[in-house]
Amino acid sequence: MTASTFDLLINKVGNGTIASNPTGMTCNSTTCTGTFDTGTLVKLTAKPATGYTFSGWSDGSCLGTGICSMTMSAAQTIKATFTAAPVTLYSLSINKSGNGIVTSNPVGIKCGTGSACAAKFASNKVVTLIAKPDTDATFVSWSGCVALTTNPLICRVTMSNNKTVTAKFSTKNTAAADVYVTGVVITPASPAANSNFTAAITVKNAGNIKSDGGYLDVWADQPTPQACKAASDTWEEVGQLAAGESKTITVNLKVRGAGAKQLRAFVD
Repeated sequence: MTASTFDLLINKVGNGTIASNPTGMTCNSTTCTGTFDTGTLVKLTAKPATGYTFSGWSDGSCLGTGICSMTMSAAQTIKATFTAAPVTLYSLSINKSGNGIVTSNPVGIKCGTGSACAAKFASNKVVTLIAKPDTDATFVSWSGCVALTTNPLICRVTMSNNKTVTAKFSTKNTAAADVYVTGVVITPASPAANSNFTAAITVKNAGNIKSDGGYLDVWADQPTPQACKAASDTWEEVGQLAAGESKTITVNLKVRGAGAKQLRAFVD
């Protein structure tokens, strides 16, 4: 008695799929199987998985890497071999200016105190770069990659070839002068009503750069609270003060009327 159907078995090596025309193949991780009527012309097409190539058919009636065609006049077993494709690596170089750190996802890039670093990533890999400025710096810009609109500290680059990305940080301007009054000595200590007295007023630049000019305004008996933009009773030019330097300025004033008074001094 002549068989009406025949089995077709394909042993797979590597990662890929096998499709048949007419349909009827069932593939698992290592084999593809199908049953076809006698005399059926079966065409097999191999499709490699990502990262693999099809090396060819063997152990049966088909050879080469093209479509395998056979007429089912008997049961057949064929081997299909898929081979992992060689991975192409491209270099990602980071040029960094200013104070900050650049890291990557996936890991590989970590630019700290140096001005440049590099790592290799697989072809077509999307690499995310993250900029983190130091406490005394701010992040300015990327060049050579596309920054996220939602977070400019992050950019992405696709490794289609060797790439160079520049990350620019700038140092914050933390230098400033800060001049204020540190002490007042009145002579006499308790001047009489309608009398003259002197006030020795010490000012200091507590900042970290030289102060350039400025004025000391003094009021003998302004009301509390002091009116905004009230004209002072007297003023003196402070002049330049180096960082940390102090200066004592003496002014002459007059008590107007009797009672408790409050002297006010302000540096601007």
